[in-house]
Amino acid sequence: MIKWIIHGMVQGVRELEIFHTEEHLKELRPIRLPKSLYTYDKLEVLKLTYSIGLDVPVDVWLPSLRTLHLINVKYETKECHSRLLSGCPVLEELVLDKSLNSNSLRTFYVEMPNLQSLSIIDICEEPDYGVGGLHMTVINVPCLKYLNFVDYDDDLCLCENMPEVVVANVRVVNNSPEKLVASQLLWILSSVHLELCAASRGWWNLLTRMLESSPKLQVLKICVCNERPCTTRSIRGHWRGPSSVPECLMFHLHTFEWKNYNAKDEEKKIVAYILNNARQLKIVGISGWRYHSKEERSKKLNELVSLPRASSSQMD
Repeated sequence: MIKWIIHGMVQGVRELEIFHTEEHLKELRPIRLPKSLYTYDKLEVLKLTYSIGLDVPVDVWLPSLRTLHLINVKYETKECHSRLLSGCPVLEELVLDKSLNSNSLRTFYVEMPNLQSLSIIDICEEPDYGVGGLHMTVINVPCLKYLNFVDYDDDLCLCENMPEVVVANVRVVNNSPEKLVASQLLWILSSVHLELCAASRGWWNLLTRMLESSPKLQVLKICVCNERPCTTRSIRGHWRGPSSVPECLMFHLHTFEWKNYNAKDEEKKIVAYILNNARQLKIVGISGWRYHSKEERSKKLNELVSLPRASSSQMD
């Protein structure tokens, strides 16, 4: 494998993708990348997937690299990932999937001046908190425009200095909703597109905080995340909406969608609140009731249509 990589470098290759199949991951020894690859100045795209061992040297420097995917790679030291990122001065797209190594590398730092697109995924559902304490992801990316954050591992995500974000897909499972609301995901201050996973624990509290802290929000979608298909998680207790009508509802939100809507009492409150306060709303799409009869579906749809609206929105 190393010979092939070196041969490609000699030929001036600009894109490199190395991967193992997930099924044989445990049986394979990690592939070690040649040291010369870390200073290869022509590389523009690097995608590493499964059982790739990263032993990043201090002098790493990839001046042309614009796309980097690290999918469940093996980090030889705790400094490997931050050292690699610091050696990519023009990186624009970064994908980090740490589902299989979240216990070995508990803190991820992403501090990059030119990054445009960032995807961080952790769908490990049984983290080991016995050693090392809380998992944490720190993001400081001032030029970021697209963010995809999928976390089933109770990570604490600290994000700052992200004024340009326009699309944010947030899918979070958290066993401590009070921690989630108090400290997590308050960085989407200028986002205009938000997808919220309704299979996440405490998602309704996160919805309230997102409405309050996203003044430019234009598109709101409540759905069930693809990585963890299931029905919408029922709201426990009573939904507490914003203390005052958020700015996004008064001036910007024009599209509201909800998939797998169950028409429970607290869910009805959320829909009624959005429709009654979103003054610029143009399109509403609500789907669900898969196992209800035609008559029941018609009745529930009529209930939605009869709700008072602040705008002349179109109900689908």
